Amino acid sequence: MLSLTFILFSLTAHAVTPDKVSIAVLHIEDVLEAKRDDLPYVNILRILDQRIPIQFEYQFVHALRVKETFDPKNNMACLFPNSILAKDFGRPLIESSPILIAKAYFIAKHPLTSEAIVNPDHPPLQLGYRYGNTFGGKIRLLSHHKLIPLNSGADIRNLIERDRIDAFLGYLPDSFAIINKLPDKPLVYTEASLFHSQRDSFLCQDTPDNQILMTLINNEIQKMIDSGELARILAPLKKTIPGQS
Repeated sequence: MLSLTFILFSLTAHAVTPDKVSIAVLHIEDVLEAKRDDLPYVNILRILDQRIPIQFEYQFVHALRVKETFDPKNNMACLFPNSILAKDFGRPLIESSPILIAKAYFIAKHPLTSEAIVNPDHPPLQLGYRYGNTFGGKIRLLSHHKLIPLNSGADIRNLIERDRIDAFLGYLPDSFAIINKLPDKPLVYTEASLFHSQRDSFLCQDTPDNQILMTLINNEIQKMIDSGELARILAPLKKTIPGQS
């Protein structure tokens, strides 16, 4: 079981440089949680841990603390899942092959379209989103609306239930936990409400050791793709994304 604090996974395989790596892991409800071994991204971390001859330390972090935690001063080598295009950390970084392409949608009680919402003439909306998300910098396109940064899925659910926001902008699969826990208030998202796409990858400090690590991770990801293993692991997430079976 993965722990909320650092966990050291000892491998008996022959070690290579680097021999130990610390990875900051984002908590994503129903996708990647410290105490749930059944979740897809947890399974991916477990497989990589078993197959790569390196000792991994995982630290689960809240999105609010990502920039502070994923800092070379903390000897934090990598962040998962994330992407170079998601946030400007102000230093050279390298990125693995993607595990999944996460998509951000406008999600509401009635259908919305991104084309209409980004139009400056659109009537102002109250739009919730998770604090720290910039959607590749595209959030600036929504400055004519009232943007409400929220700390958690529970905060978003609370405002939706109280009709305090018109919609929220969230990534899938991250936001399935919000959608699935509001059965009495069905929420809608379509391909027309797609706002931004982002690679869910390992994002690492650009160092010689991490370049070796990136090669090892990419090799294992490709093996999982070729064997169909990755598709099977991700099936519970993809089956509910519009346009995917």
